[in-house]
Amino acid sequence: MKDTNNESQNDALQEPKNTEESSEPKMSTSMLVPKRCFFTKGKGVHKEKLNSFELALRDAGIAHLNLVKVSSILPPGCKMIPRAKG
Repeated sequence: MKDTNNESQNDALQEPKNTEESSEPKMSTSMLVPKRCFFTKGKGVHKEKLNSFELALRDAGIAHLNLVKVSSILPPGCKMIPRAKG
């Protein structure tokens, strides 16, 4: 039996395809390209910066998720979805 929840999470990001050969050295980490995204907000106040960040993630409802670095520019075809589906 397939786990459709895991499948949909894996479908949210895709690795870009290298369409041309380059003489530049390849990066050891690949950049993830989002296919879906959502916006959220949160506020955290604490004397320690790391604790403030953790509280903000909790307030935003995303503390249980892994954060990945992506460009702030959304690629073509990236669809906005509700946070509840993210």
